[in-house]
Amino acid sequence: MQPDAPDKSPPAGADDSPGFDVHAYSLGARVAATTLRLLSAANILSLAVLVLGSIFSGAETATPLIMVRNLALFSLLPGVVVQLLRLLLRARVTVEPTQLVVRTRAARYEIPWESLSTEGVRPWRLPWPEPGLALRMRSGRSFRLHLALPDPTPFLEALAQRAHLAEAASAHPVIAYARARARHGGGRWWWLGLKFGLFPLLPALVMFRTHQYIAYGGTFGEYYLLGLKAYLKTFLGFWSTITAYLFLYAAIWRGFGEIVAFALAWVTPSRAGSVRRAVEITCGVAYYIGFPVLVLIRFLI
Repeated sequence: MQPDAPDKSPPAGADDSPGFDVHAYSLGARVAATTLRLLSAANILSLAVLVLGSIFSGAETATPLIMVRNLALFSLLPGVVVQLLRLLLRARVTVEPTQLVVRTRAARYEIPWESLSTEGVRPWRLPWPEPGLALRMRSGRSFRLHLALPDPTPFLEALAQRAHLAEAASAHPVIAYARARARHGGGRWWWLGLKFGLFPLLPALVMFRTHQYIAYGGTFGEYYLLGLKAYLKTFLGFWSTITAYLFLYAAIWRGFGEIVAFALAWVTPSRAGSVRRAVEITCGVAYYIGFPVLVLIRFLI
């Protein structure tokens, strides 16, 4: 007689309802975050115009100090504020058999399925400040909080399984764009540290050593003449300036790439993934190969 197989069924009361981490935006929070994103983008564009003006006119309209200061104040700082806002807006959405539950830091909302319209959810037309969805009620209004996710696809699939909602939303161009971006784009935070911290060291060291030879006659000329403090200050100046230029250079390529990816997601949503991969490869080549080539050309001319 074979022993009874262990009971692997979930214990009574166990909840197997799928849950998702989201950012729950009110209208005001979304407007504020989008405004900060646009401020950052406008600042990068204006600095790019200044740099191009310096290159073609020969006048130093974009000094290293202006570059570093404006990037810090009007691009990096708004980005940090947006990230802090996203932390405050973190919420949990659970797709239960009879209702949708939204838990924020301050409240819990229970939305019965029969309260939602047949449309169910409506993707944002623009993924600002990130991709998101509006829940449509039978009254014709939207739920007061809009839900943002890096990739809304699993959430939409759960809605389709439980309440037969959101089938059309999954094929929406903005959802295709968000899905491709989440699966093929970007990098982890430590990779950004390597990209904008370690990699700029390479051209900075080349430029710094060249400066030392021209101005002081050797690699350690300034150190021997003026001391360690002055030597390190000069090196940090080169490093911060090169980092600022690389950040600006990468941001311009990223901006054009996102415009292309978003536009083609509307034209051919089924090919959003392949377009995203092409965008990521292009941005990577332009950054890791294109910038060193530009530095080399600068030395040769």
